[in-house]
Amino acid sequence: PVNNSSSKKAWDGYTSWYKITKDKPNTGDPTGFIEKRHNGKEAYREIYINDIGAAINQGHAPYKYPEGTIVVKESYKNREAWLKKGNKILTIMIKQAEGTSPETGDWGFIM
Repeated sequence: PVNNSSSKKAWDGYTSWYKITKDKPNTGDPTGFIEKRHNGKEAYREIYINDIGAAINQGHAPYKYPEGTIVVKESYKNREAWLKKGNKILTIMIKQAEGTSPETGDWGFIM
């Protein structure tokens, strides 16, 4: 059996990737979509995207990310937790081949 805890993961070193939330760590909930997910609108988030998706992200919406794009989101309950960088929750999104998971827009999730 493979011990995943010591295996290299595709998101290792993600903090060196393009930081989507560079100047806005409190992403809020302007659309009401987040609600209670990801600690809701009070949460602070640091969101990073790999090179495959970074150029798309820096363009204009709607964003059509290519297969292999990885987004890593650090979620913190509030500003205090974010400042301390404590108790972060990681959510990893990986864009899969078209048609793999139409119900999720072909995104795979690791939490």
